[in-house]
Amino acid sequence: MKTSRKIYLVLLIIYIFTAKGYLEVSDTFYSVKTAESIIDRGKLNLNVPSSKMYTINGVNGEVYSKYGIGLAFYYIPFVYAAEVVSKLTGFSEVALVGFLISFANLPFIFIFLILFERLLLHFKVHRNYANIIILGLGIGSVFWRYALYDFSEIQQSALLLSVVYGLIINSKKALVLSGTSFALLIMLKLFSIIYLPCIFIYFLLNFIKDRDFKKGLYFAIPIITGILILLYLNFIRFGNAFESGYGSETNDFIFTQLPRTVPALLFSIDKGIIFYCPIVILAFAGWRNFFKLHFNLALMILLIISVNLVTTAAWWSWYGGWSWGPRLLIPVMALWCVPIAFWLNGKLTNIKKHILIVVCILGFIFQIPGILVKDQEIHHIKELVFNQKEEKFAPSDYLTTCILFYHKVRFNNEIYSGKQFGIKTKGSFNLENYETYIGFNIWTEQMARFFHLPNIRYLPFLGFILIILIIIWPLNKTKRTILLE
Repeated sequence: MKTSRKIYLVLLIIYIFTAKGYLEVSDTFYSVKTAESIIDRGKLNLNVPSSKMYTINGVNGEVYSKYGIGLAFYYIPFVYAAEVVSKLTGFSEVALVGFLISFANLPFIFIFLILFERLLLHFKVHRNYANIIILGLGIGSVFWRYALYDFSEIQQSALLLSVVYGLIINSKKALVLSGTSFALLIMLKLFSIIYLPCIFIYFLLNFIKDRDFKKGLYFAIPIITGILILLYLNFIRFGNAFESGYGSETNDFIFTQLPRTVPALLFSIDKGIIFYCPIVILAFAGWRNFFKLHFNLALMILLIISVNLVTTAAWWSWYGGWSWGPRLLIPVMALWCVPIAFWLNGKLTNIKKHILIVVCILGFIFQIPGILVKDQEIHHIKELVFNQKEEKFAPSDYLTTCILFYHKVRFNNEIYSGKQFGIKTKGSFNLENYETYIGFNIWTEQMARFFHLPNIRYLPFLGFILIILIIIWPLNKTKRTILLE
């Protein structure tokens, strides 16, 4: 078995056994309801009360989800499968929907990783370097957490990387795929259209050089088609083709906060990209060579990164709400990592290999608490349990996660004291009424309680055994080397 295939199998097992088994994000409920409405009634409006935070009223006062319509369409097969299984087994349809959708991002994380691997090999990165980086991105970065979230950031990341990869390959087929990916991206998250001017500059610079107008059409036609479809769906829902679903919230940018929020998104332990994707640190060393060898591409990627960083930092909810790490940077985080290919160019060296391994291992260790502890529990404690005065003295979100993780390992309860968080004035508080806060935040824990079958929680040990077997399984005759050689 080839080393790269082993890596993807290991990642698949890790993802399967660290998935959550239920819907974590309140926003997802409305996309699921839209999918149910499409299946059951052939309509896009919701049979739920209007909620200012999650919905917008459309034509004739009908209630619609404010989130990207593409996400609802993607959920249709998961919702339909849950309905069928529920009728056959009598299991709760709501629970089945949550269980299935908790795995919905897995296809996209593998699309993302495979594309990034191909990109590295395209830039002549040594195969062994590429293997380490794929492991580093897969379980040594925040991509691991978002592969198992029902936020759409991993989907956005995979689609945007597909756009860039198609532009790099620059064939007719690749450009059509690139344009189609961008069309799907704006269906998923309309805000992504802000990256289009960056891509236009790239095409303009290349057109001046190559004088090949047709390539631009291959890319543009799928995008124009996608935009027209989205405008039509907006019109029939809201009576206004240019209504995105967010209403006046689209104006909630506060650019005066940039001096505070930009450093936080880069360097803070709660939201800083260098902590949640440490490979970025090494990628910084490759920018000079990247510009030297591929100026137009490097400029486009830098522009996309800059646009994303500035707009995220200016957004009123720049921290991404109740989420883990720099959520709103994740769609372009892969692009932050591209220049690492130009730091690693040339022959394989032990120094660079060891540095890369150490960074990836540290990233893996950093992610563990966020994988096993539900981050909503952090925010619940800090915002709903502590009062405003106590919250000021509470530890950072990441340290709070580590405290919760340690407690879950040591104690068999969800009863905490304020002293554990450095709050001397707070007594004990019990979080056991919140079922998803109990124990580790993985589906085997949830299912063990739901079905009253405690032995299910030991299933991850089966995953561990499978990983060991995959690692020791001999490679093919032409590749009898150990994983990182």
